[in-house]
Amino acid sequence: MSEEQQHIADLLNVKRGRLRVLELQAARYGGECPAHIILEIEDLRKEIAGLEYSNSKTPISPFINSYLEAMRKYCASLPYLTLQNMQLPRALGDFYIPLSAIPYTPSEEISNDLEDQEPEVLNILDAIRDYSDKHIFILGDPGSGKSTLLRQLAENAWDAPERVRLNTKHLPLLVPLRQMTTDGSIEDRFNRALTGELGLPRKLPNNFFFDWPAQTGTRWLILLDGLDEVSAQERPKLIRWLKMVLDSLEPNLVIITSRPSGYKPGELEDPQLSRDLRLSIDPLSEDLQLGIDPHLIITDSRFRHFNILPFADKQIHDFSIEWFGDMANAFIGELVRVSAGDLLGTPLLLTIAANVYHEKGRLAERRSTLYGQYVDIWLSEAEQQGLKAELGERICKVAKLALAQLALSISEQSHPQDAALDEILAKYFTQKLQMSEDEAFTEALSFLRIISRRSGVFFSKAETYDFIHPTFREYLAALRLSLNFGKNIDLIWEWLCKRIDDLVQGELIIFLLGIYTDKYGSRITNEIVRRICITDKKDIWSNHERLLFAGRCLAEKIGLESEFRDAIIRSIIASMFISGSARALNIIASIDSSEVIRGIHSLPNSQQNHDKARYNPIPILKDLIESEITKSDVRDAANQVLHILTN
Repeated sequence: MSEEQQHIADLLNVKRGRLRVLELQAARYGGECPAHIILEIEDLRKEIAGLEYSNSKTPISPFINSYLEAMRKYCASLPYLTLQNMQLPRALGDFYIPLSAIPYTPSEEISNDLEDQEPEVLNILDAIRDYSDKHIFILGDPGSGKSTLLRQLAENAWDAPERVRLNTKHLPLLVPLRQMTTDGSIEDRFNRALTGELGLPRKLPNNFFFDWPAQTGTRWLILLDGLDEVSAQERPKLIRWLKMVLDSLEPNLVIITSRPSGYKPGELEDPQLSRDLRLSIDPLSEDLQLGIDPHLIITDSRFRHFNILPFADKQIHDFSIEWFGDMANAFIGELVRVSAGDLLGTPLLLTIAANVYHEKGRLAERRSTLYGQYVDIWLSEAEQQGLKAELGERICKVAKLALAQLALSISEQSHPQDAALDEILAKYFTQKLQMSEDEAFTEALSFLRIISRRSGVFFSKAETYDFIHPTFREYLAALRLSLNFGKNIDLIWEWLCKRIDDLVQGELIIFLLGIYTDKYGSRITNEIVRRICITDKKDIWSNHERLLFAGRCLAEKIGLESEFRDAIIRSIIASMFISGSARALNIIASIDSSEVIRGIHSLPNSQQNHDKARYNPIPILKDLIESEITKSDVRDAANQVLHILTN
C-alpha cells in the first residue's frame, strides 16, 4: 500500500469511528436528536464517500477481485437450492423489496409499563445501518426473506453500499452457519466454508481475513445465515465457538439469521458483559433514557435483535410491479382467484407464485395443487440441507405423511393445543413402520424437534408446536384423509356428514375435494358435491348455504360435470332474487366469466319456466351491473340480457 493509500485508509478509519459514535448518540436521542449531531453525521458521510472514491481508483489485489466476482455470482441466485433452476426474467436484485422489521426484545426483558407500547416498524436496511454499533441478529419465519436479505447485502456491500443503506464499502463474507461446524481457527473455518460455498478453484490466500481489510481500508461484513439449520449434534459446539470468537471479530460487523424456532434469546451473550450492560443502563440520566428506544434494551450486550415482518400490502404491490409492470394487477387477480391471500406476506411463496405466473400466464387451477407445491419445495429443501441425516432415511421418506397425520389429529381435536403430538406420532410410527412402542416414542420426540426446526411448514414456539398457517394444516389434513378414504365415496360422505357443521367455515373440505380432483378428475367430487346439494339432512346447511358452497367449488375448479356446473350457476343467479345478492355476488365474481355468462344468457328461458310474480331476473341483472366486483365481460352480458328483457 502506498503512502497516499495508507493516509486515506487511516483517515477513513478515524472518520468511520467518529461516525459510529455519532450514530449511536442519534439512536439514543431518537426523534429528539440535536441538530448539530445530525449535521455532523451528514457531513461525515459525504467525506467518507469522497475518500472511498479516491481510494477505489487504486487497484486492489487480483485475489480480492476474483473473490468479489465469485460472491456476486453466488448472490445472483436464489438461496433455496430447490429453486436454483428457476428462470427469472431479470436479475434477482432487480426484484428485491426491502423487508420491514421491529426491534425484538425477549418478553421477560420488557417491563410492565412498556408492554402496551407498539414498537416502531423499521426498514431492516435502515435498522442495520442505524444500529450497527453492535452485531445484528435477525429472526424471521420460514420464507420471510432472511437469506435473500443477506445476499442483497453481500452483493452490494462493495460495489454499491448505498443501495443497501450502508455508509461505507465493506468486504462481504456470506456463509451458511451449517458450513462452519468443522474445527479450526476463525480464518480456517471461513476459508473452508467460502471455498466450498462459492465454488472457488482454490483456497483463499493465507491470512486473507486480516490482510484484505488492511489492503482495502475497509472492514468485513460477516453474514452468517441459518443458525436454525445447524444440526442438533453440531449446535452446542458451534454456539460455544461463536461465543468465544465474537469479540475478536470486531470491528467487523456480524449479522446472523435464524428462524425463531432455532434460537434461544441470549444464548450467544457473554454473561459478564450482560451484567455490565445492565449496570451501565441503570444509572443513565432521565433525559438520556427518554432518548433510547426501550425495545432495543436487551440483556444480550453483543446484538441488536430484529424480527422480520410479513409483506404489507404496499410491499406486495411493489413486488408485483417489479415482476410484471403494467400486468401487476392481473397477477394479483390470479392470487385472489386461488385464495392465496393468507400466503401473500411470505416473500418465498410470493416469488414461487410469480415465477409460475411468469412462465404459464396463470397459477395452478386449484389451491390444493399450489399448497402441495409449496410443501414439497420446503421439504425438498430441508432434505438437501441435512434433514435425512438427522431423521434417518426411513423416517425422512414418510416425513410429509407424518406431518399430514399430525395435521389431521390436530384438526380433529376440540382443543388443538392439547393434542399429545408425541403420542400421535408414536402410534403412527408403530402402525406404519412396525416400530416397537419404545422406539416409536423416542423417534416421535426426535421428529417433532427436528421437523419443527427444518421443515418450514411446522414450527415450535414457546415450547408448543404448530403449523406455519392454519391453511397448511388444513391442506395436510385433507391429504391424510384422501389416503385414508381412497376412492370410497361412502366413507367420504359418512365423514362429511359427521363433521360438516364444524368444517363449513374452514378450508378442509375444499382442499379435500381439490386433492381428489387432482387425482381422479370429476368422478368422485361430482358425486360428493351433488350429495351436498340434494341431501335431505336439513340440519346441516340451509339450501342457500349448500348452493353457495357449490359455487365455491366452481370457483376453486373442483371437478364437476358440465351440466351440473351450469345448473349450479343458474341456481346461484336465481337465488339472488330470493335470498339476497351480497354473498352470491362475491361467489359469482370468483367464477370464470364464461360460465357466468352462460348462466346470464339462460335467464330469459328461466323466466318463462317460472312464475313471473315469484321470479323476476331484472333486479338480479341490475345488481350484477351495478356491483363494483362484477367483471367487465359479465357486466356487458348482463346489460345485453337486460335490454332483451326490458324490450
